[in-house]
Amino acid sequence: MKNDNGDGILCDYCGGESKGDFTYYSFDFVPVSIINKFTHKKDICLSADICDTCMELFRQRVLDIANKVPESPTRCDITGGNFGTNDQIFYQCNISSVAVELHSQPFVCNNCKKERDPQEGPCDCGDGAELVRDAKVEVDDKYLRLNFCEHIFGKFKAHIDYIHGLGDAEWSK
Repeated sequence: MKNDNGDGILCDYCGGESKGDFTYYSFDFVPVSIINKFTHKKDICLSADICDTCMELFRQRVLDIANKVPESPTRCDITGGNFGTNDQIFYQCNISSVAVELHSQPFVCNNCKKERDPQEGPCDCGDGAELVRDAKVEVDDKYLRLNFCEHIFGKFKAHIDYIHGLGDAEWSK
């Protein structure tokens, strides 16, 4: 989620802040029902922004599971457990990689959007003129797709609620 100043993000997993030039990962969870061997997708039920450090933890865990358990469309990519093909709910997690580059971007006036040297100060174009940098953002919305079983999704969501001060559970328990 964006930080209070709007110049970075707060990781929904650890609470850490990323500013300036950074990469984060957007996790969008979609519940999928398996009923009579057919899948039914619903709308996104949870979105979370994860910093690069926390993503590395997920990456290592997923690689460890992938090396031990054969790939399957009905497998939880976090635990390796199979959640079956009938009357089940799992959560498909679509992960986008978002690269934010701020430091190499030029300063512009927030009113007229003209580039300006910060040594010259703000424009004379009107009240509230300030020099700002607009970040360059590159999104890879097909970075990774993972399946979470219902139990692991519940633990993940409880941890995010805990980080946001809304719950008392931790993902690591």
